[in-house]
Amino acid sequence: MRLDSAQKPSLDEVMTESELTKRIWNQWEQLEVHDGLDNRRSEIKSGEPDALQLLVPRRSIQDVIRSHEGATGGNFGIKRTMDQVKGRFYWSAWKDDTIRFCQTCPNCNEYHRGKLVRQGPLQPVLAGSPNERYYIVITGPHPKSERGNMYILTCIDAFTKTNQVEGLHRTINSVLGKWRIISETGTVD
Repeated sequence: MRLDSAQKPSLDEVMTESELTKRIWNQWEQLEVHDGLDNRRSEIKSGEPDALQLLVPRRSIQDVIRSHEGATGGNFGIKRTMDQVKGRFYWSAWKDDTIRFCQTCPNCNEYHRGKLVRQGPLQPVLAGSPNERYYIVITGPHPKSERGNMYILTCIDAFTKTNQVEGLHRTINSVLGKWRIISETGTVD
């Protein structure tokens, strides 16, 4: 648009154009042509001189973002890549496109970035004999059964892997004291 005319088009001329064209039209005073290319003059950081950003056509965006992999950019993650793009180029969705590219870039994701979660490895829980250790799982509320149960209590012996399933009317807190685990070897309170 800027290459065609040195004068700002009227609002009537751009009314039928795309949303992107209207955004660029609103920034007309910041647009400049250098070496036959459209550029946008923008303040990147306060107190520093304005930067000249090349307006990038949609078809070239991937190539522009990919340029961070070269000798001048490196693979520095999302923040530094955004700083590189912001200082040199402009298109309407540059932030979203840059973040999306960095999240899918194999070189950027080769090494872990950020703080690791503090978590130890899982340890096996071993039972030496039947009825020594039980795994208890409670699920619900479920749709009410014909018997009026809304919760399911499942109990598994860690050693024998035998299980018992019981339907419950109420939450486990009101029932746990009364419920007894019956296994093949006897009764456990």
